[in-house]
Order: sequence, then structure tokens, then C-alpha cells
Amino acid sequence: MIRAYDSMYLNDVMMNLPVIFDTAINDMGMDADEFAAKFADSDVAKGIEFGDPEYLCGHSGTELLGMILGKKVPDKYIGTDCSPEYWAGWILAQL
Repeated sequence: MIRAYDSMYLNDVMMNLPVIFDTAINDMGMDADEFAAKFADSDVAKGIEFGDPEYLCGHSGTELLGMILGKKVPDKYIGTDCSPEYWAGWILAQL
């Protein structure tokens, strides 16, 4: 599969996008469709799309979410019981 970014970044993106979506929707109570639209219009999504290492591996998921929302977001630990939103972000990283 051809991705927008080099496969060496896949692990980092697979760790960050799930945290972004899980935190925004489950911890911050954002509507999933509204957040997905906000993410798609963000500099973070554009940076990932164009393979910018700053957005691929230069920040944690919560730091990237903070950039999207324009505010500080507390760090989050994801355990083994992952939400559907987590897995949606993980799948998005695969595309």
C-alpha cells in the first residue's frame, strides 16, 4: 500500500492518531463527526498527509490534539481496553 508518508513513520502515526481520536471524543466529549471534520481541516492532518516529520513523529498524540484544538491537553495513558475511537484512529494511520 502506498501511504502519504514513508513507512518508517507508521509506528509513530499508529501510536498518535488513536490517542488523538480517543481523547477528543471520549475524554473531552467532542462529537465524533465534528472532531473528524476539525481534524481533517487541521495543520496536523495536512502535515501527516504531506509527510512532515514534525507531525509524523515530532510530538505525542496529546500534543498534536492540543495543536488541533488550540489548547493544552493533558497526557493520556492508553491501557489494554481500547475504545472503538482508538481503533478508528489506528485504522486511519494505516491509510
